[in-house]
Amino acid sequence: MPIKLIVFDLDDTLLDTTTLLIPIAKTPAFEKRIREPLPLLPGALENLIRLEAKYQLVLLTQGRLDAQQAKIKSTGIESFFNVCYIADPKNSETKADYFLRIKKDFQLQNGEFLSIGNRRFSDIREAKKAGGLTCLFKYGEHQDELPEVAEDHSDFEVHSHKDLIRICKL
Repeated sequence: MPIKLIVFDLDDTLLDTTTLLIPIAKTPAFEKRIREPLPLLPGALENLIRLEAKYQLVLLTQGRLDAQQAKIKSTGIESFFNVCYIADPKNSETKADYFLRIKKDFQLQNGEFLSIGNRRFSDIREAKKAGGLTCLFKYGEHQDELPEVAEDHSDFEVHSHKDLIRICKL
């Protein structure tokens, strides 16, 4: 089945969290920095522009609600996405819940959405369980994590945005 919708992760998939934000996490500098303009990873903006013309795009990120909202706003990418979902661990929310919701809300069949993210556990495994195709974006602090279960193996794997469209056949 052809892909109809692409689900993007934010941290270390579109935004270089490892370099820009992790070193200052849990400091006042972090709270200030996430409210200033944040650059996307090289090639991310160009990919969003190209992919928005052909697919429905959804952002699915996980973390503290106010911090994730601030990062989304500071990157200026909201307009590319049909909807931006934030799984808030404080409310016991996981990406698994949202992948199922996306599939239902957009009336998708198995294989009609692609999840692109840097974490095997949440972006790959949970998307596969919901019937999605997956692309592991090997970047940032989690790039060396090894698969723990069969669902942790992605359908595609990229190290940068310049290869994303070609490797995922988008």
